[in-house]
Amino acid sequence: MKNFSFQLSKKKVVIIGCCLIFLLLIINRIRIWYQFNKIKGIYIEWTSAGKNANIAYLLDFFQDTAFVQSMISDIHTPYTIGYIDKQHNAYKQLDYTLLLKSGSKITVLANKENKEDVREFVFFSFWLPYIIIAIAICGVWALILHVFFERTDKFIYSFRKNKENEM
Repeated sequence: MKNFSFQLSKKKVVIIGCCLIFLLLIINRIRIWYQFNKIKGIYIEWTSAGKNANIAYLLDFFQDTAFVQSMISDIHTPYTIGYIDKQHNAYKQLDYTLLLKSGSKITVLANKENKEDVREFVFFSFWLPYIIIAIAICGVWALILHVFFERTDKFIYSFRKNKENEM
């Protein structure tokens, strides 16, 4: 009967768990990056710059006066993303700011199957919320290991080889 065993300190188990949590985060974000079309877009913040400057940004980007005028009349939020998807002009109204200057060019991710699923590829909206969630989950993971295994310094993992498996 041969035994295979190894031991890990509590600190190493916390680090391995946190690395796996962040690996899942990265896999999730990369999956979205490859499943969505990358298209060019423009961010317009109606509160920061003058209306005429924002209209000039939109006209330079879309070069379609009728679309820009219909877009301006339909906007109900102060933050908007305009994008061109397969020669089709479109826009998305946001309830939050992207911390960019009005008129900034951005990359927009559009779902290939669902045209309504459009995401902006900006650090504060694409990466930051998931990094915060991953840090919170890592904190819970470390807390669980330190509270429930308070008296344990090392975790011993043993894999025993049975005689029945050898025959």
